[in-house]
Amino acid sequence: MTFDASTRTLSGTPTAKQEAVEYTYTATDTDGDAASLSFTIRVAGKASDDASFVSYAGVPSRMAAGSSATVTVRMRNAGTTTWTSAAGYELGSQRPQDNVIWGLNRVSLPSDVAPNATADFTFTITAPAELGRHNFRWRMVRGGASGSATRRSFGRSRLRTRRSATRRFPTRRG
Repeated sequence: MTFDASTRTLSGTPTAKQEAVEYTYTATDTDGDAASLSFTIRVAGKASDDASFVSYAGVPSRMAAGSSATVTVRMRNAGTTTWTSAAGYELGSQRPQDNVIWGLNRVSLPSDVAPNATADFTFTITAPAELGRHNFRWRMVRGGASGSATRRSFGRSRLRTRRSATRRFPTRRG
């Protein structure tokens, strides 16, 4: 930051994130009377999207082909932006992205999600008709319609422990 005394202008372009710094501007007139103004400037880092998988519940290890189950996937907003439906944030299926293996490819936000807060996405899945093992993997997505160039997934979709958001579920007939 620089101060130009002739124009009485404080200016500058931040080049890095900076914690809050207090500044005091003091003006003194020709009679020696002074007045001060204190203010704080904080330089925030670049807005970023990031997410981490927290947990899931209700996900069966086996399902009969065509049967349904209600599941909950909990994700944490690990970025600096608030997730909103208006900005296009959703939970999206992965491997491949936007697949409909479990009957749907995206789940709407239940509400706005501030940085470091969690969101519980509760939705109904339908087991594939094809017998075998199938990926059950979800990540946060933001942007345009499925398959558009502006749509992208972000964040981590599994825990850093042995439990994982990616599970393969055998399906069986009736």
